[in-house]
Amino acid sequence: MATISVHVISEHAGDRRTYGCSHIRNLLPLAHPVNRPHLAVSASFDYAPADVVIVERAWDPHTNVIEADELVARASADGACLVYTVDDALLEASSIPSPSRTIVRTLCRAAAGVIVSTPFLKRRFAPLNPRVSVVPHALDERLFFAGTADGARGAGGRLVVGFMGTLTHESDLMLVVQPLRTLLRRNAGTIEFQIVGGISDPGWLALFDGLPVRKLEVPPESIEYPEFVGWMRRNLSWDIAIAPLADSPLNHGKSDIKFLDYSALGFPGLYSAVPPYLQTVRQGETGILVGSSPAEWYEALETLAKDAALRSSIAAQSQSYVRSERTLEHCAAAWREAVLAILAEHRRGRGR
Repeated sequence: MATISVHVISEHAGDRRTYGCSHIRNLLPLAHPVNRPHLAVSASFDYAPADVVIVERAWDPHTNVIEADELVARASADGACLVYTVDDALLEASSIPSPSRTIVRTLCRAAAGVIVSTPFLKRRFAPLNPRVSVVPHALDERLFFAGTADGARGAGGRLVVGFMGTLTHESDLMLVVQPLRTLLRRNAGTIEFQIVGGISDPGWLALFDGLPVRKLEVPPESIEYPEFVGWMRRNLSWDIAIAPLADSPLNHGKSDIKFLDYSALGFPGLYSAVPPYLQTVRQGETGILVGSSPAEWYEALETLAKDAALRSSIAAQSQSYVRSERTLEHCAAAWREAVLAILAEHRRGRGR
């Protein structure tokens, strides 16, 4: 079979720094050694001719609808197969400006096919495009499992509860403020809470005034995803990792990526009992699903903090699951198959 050229137009925030989702959803899986004999992958922030041109999410915050239409026209003139990829319910996101939502609709409608990360997103985008494929997230084993890079405790012997996430998760974190404060007060000097990302307002930390809470800063050279994974492996060693998520249409479109990250890093996790985690987490085996009330979160935190054997069991089982079923060595071919299926239909439609 001839090698297919694939060009990825990566999403960025205007700084032309590739978003983590671009690495996770396109660059790493498509260029993985499993796919290398079949796909020749290139990437930039702009259009380039290829057999398949993949454009992500809202593309560029400075892009307008005219430029999106021009991209579609260039792909059509070149005979390229335009594929749209998305891993969030962007049309439900109030943080996404209206013009960007229009671009999302424009690109989704014009694409020969769409690749999403969850069945929820397939249902959401299907009215815009009849060909939507679901390819779940998977982690690159070369980043997470190569060599040894265990995190140093660095918490004075305290048990560490940790949270990691983008700056969009402040409202989700509010679900656990009260139970975390109670846990830290009742276990003074023996438990610390660490946070990576997650908050844009420094005043949020004042909610924990006087309690052992530490915000870990990621150095600029470690912000881009491949380097960030290495930084996590070197710097994080959490006894409990938490993933609170409000029960909302926006969050229903999210994936189980945080479960994958925590599990690959060897952290036993507490996860909100919402769709992103309900289909993945095996209760009490690979994680603990928690209801939305502060009382339920406190009970789950206290239970896991007091039970070292349970923490160890969950960490081992969840890491084993990710390593054996949700890494690119096992899953990268699914991206290739989705892209080639869209390309085949595109070429049939053009009479090739």
